[in-house]
Amino acid sequence: MFFSCFLTEILPVDASKPLLAVDASCILPCAMTYSNAYMKIVGTCRGIILIWVLTYFLIWNPSTGFTRSFYPYPPTIMKICGDYFGLNYYGFGYDRSKDNYVVVQIYLSKCDSSHRALVYSMNAASWRDFEDDSLLTITYSCISVHQGSIGLYFGDSLHWITFNWETNVDVILVYNLIDSKFYELNIPSEVKLEDYTLCCLRIIRGWLAFCTVMRDENWDYMVDIWEMKEYGVHTSWTKLISMQVSNDFPGYMLSACSSDDSILFVNNETGVLATWNAIDETLQYRNIGHVTQCEHEMIMCEETLLST
Repeated sequence: MFFSCFLTEILPVDASKPLLAVDASCILPCAMTYSNAYMKIVGTCRGIILIWVLTYFLIWNPSTGFTRSFYPYPPTIMKICGDYFGLNYYGFGYDRSKDNYVVVQIYLSKCDSSHRALVYSMNAASWRDFEDDSLLTITYSCISVHQGSIGLYFGDSLHWITFNWETNVDVILVYNLIDSKFYELNIPSEVKLEDYTLCCLRIIRGWLAFCTVMRDENWDYMVDIWEMKEYGVHTSWTKLISMQVSNDFPGYMLSACSSDDSILFVNNETGVLATWNAIDETLQYRNIGHVTQCEHEMIMCEETLLST
C-alpha cells in the first residue's frame, strides 16, 4: 500500500493478483479526521498500522477505518540523569499470550551505551521503561537499511538490522513480545554489508528474509534474497535468488512481499512495481505513475477486520 504523507489518499495493491490486472490496484480517498497533519508510518502488525502524528501515535485499520490514538512517552529526545537519548527504533507487534498489542520505542544514548527501551501496552494503556543488556552494544548498521527504524513483526518478535560494536558484526536485533526480552540473530554468513548499497528485512514465502541491493560490474542493480528456513538457526540461512532488476529508473527495486509463485518488488521512489514469477523466472513491470505526484510512504499489510 502507498500512502501520501498527509493521508489524503491510499493506493492499495493486491499482491495476490496479476500485476497488470485491472483490479490489482485502485486509488482510494482517505476520510480520516487526522489527514490534515503530516504523518509517518512506524509499524504494521496483523493488518493494523501504527502512525506517528506529530505529538501522538495513531493505530489505524485501513480495511475498516478503525482508529485509536495515544501519546508517546517520553518525547523524541529525552534527558535522563544528565544523558541525552535519541529515538532510533520503533516497533509494533502482538503478544498472543495476553491478546495484547504492544508498541516498542528504543532510545540509543548519545553519550555512552546505556540505551533504554520503552514498551506500551494497549491493554493497560501505559508505558513501561526498562534497560536490557542486549542493547548495550547496539549501534547503527554500516549501510543504509530501508525503513530501518521500523521493526519487522514476525514470529512473535520484532526485528531490526543493527551493528554490534563489541563483536564488530552486523546483526538482527530481536525483541520477543512474549518473553519481553532482547536478543540477537546473525545475518547470512556470506553477507558482508559493506559490499552492498541497501538492505532490508522482509517476510517472503512465510520465512524471515534478508534482502540486499548492489550494483554489479556493469552497474546494473542486483537483488539478493536469503531465507531463514528454521527460525533462530543461523546455519539455516539459504539464498533464494540473485537477480538483476531494471535500472532504467531512479531508486532501487526492493522485495516487498510474496504470493504463491511470485515475489513483488517495489521502487518506492518512482512507483514502479515488478513481479518475479518463480515458475518461468520472468519479471513483469508496472508503473504506478500516480505515486510520484506527492511525497509518499509504502507499507505492506494484510487486509483484516481486527481492531485493538
